[in-house]
Amino acid sequence: MSNKWKPVIIALFFPFEWLLWRKLYLYFFFIFVGYNLISFITIFSVALLTNDNINLTIFISMIIRVLLFVYGKKLYLTFVSKKILKIKAAYHDIESRKNNIQKSGGINTILPVVFFLLFTLLPAVFSLVKSV
Repeated sequence: MSNKWKPVIIALFFPFEWLLWRKLYLYFFFIFVGYNLISFITIFSVALLTNDNINLTIFISMIIRVLLFVYGKKLYLTFVSKKILKIKAAYHDIESRKNNIQKSGGINTILPVVFFLLFTLLPAVFSLVKSV
């Protein structure tokens, strides 16, 4: 694996979907829940004082996007390396190692699409229907 820095361009536009696509479920969960908690707290606390709640939520979203854009590859390679080391420690037979690495590797194509439909397209369609 190369140590050369390479940005993850797709994470800049679809950060949560990228995490799901790469099977980084725990990272997705913590980042998604953290983002929504911060957004929820911000919207309800700042809304009482000013109208800057949307700007802060967008700012937090941009921070997540830029961090995954810059550090996404390193995050993924670290995750994969640890997973491979665990499999190598658990299975001593080369064929078992190979099968388990193949089974746990790859990408998830369904979950990111479902997430995108539920959290991006569906709210957009509802807002269009509501405005008509």
